[in-house]
Amino acid sequence: SLAKFGLSHMISLIYHWAGQGFINIKTLENDVELKKNGELPKTANKYELTLYKGIFGKSNMIRITELNSNSFARAWTKAFKQLNDKVVQEGIFNKNTIKFGKYLIQTGVVVLFSTIAYIFYEYSHYGNYQGPLSAAISSIVMIGFGLIMPKRAKNGTKQYANLIGFIEFVKTAEIDKVRKLY
Repeated sequence: SLAKFGLSHMISLIYHWAGQGFINIKTLENDVELKKNGELPKTANKYELTLYKGIFGKSNMIRITELNSNSFARAWTKAFKQLNDKVVQEGIFNKNTIKFGKYLIQTGVVVLFSTIAYIFYEYSHYGNYQGPLSAAISSIVMIGFGLIMPKRAKNGTKQYANLIGFIEFVKTAEIDKVRKLY
């Protein structure tokens, strides 16, 4: 799904930046420390720049446990939206399925909360909650379908197949062959 793709991509950026030398990662006993070695190049993707600035702000060092601020949450949300826009623009995910997925989620949430309110009303007045229970279950199914609705476009399917092939190569290749690539 698009959400799973976006989440894993955003988290992998931290390791990517470390591999490129922009940050250092230090594992502590109960935390992880990120140290900024410099700024990302201006040619970096918009969502990368947003997330990088959201993580560090004006600081050169941050611990993961300190990333619970509202400013980081806003940066994460903005970067996630920028990433979604990019994957649609590049033809990785189909824009219409993303819109329909959001519609299903929103409709499911409205139906779920309305049904819960109605269940409380029915039960408190008549002692019966069986009828609206099926509507609540249906709305949960609707939300589930909305989450898995975004479909890869032709370009996204091709890139995904290449990525799976590369992952299989890394799993099965001898370490010397992998090192020769770099």
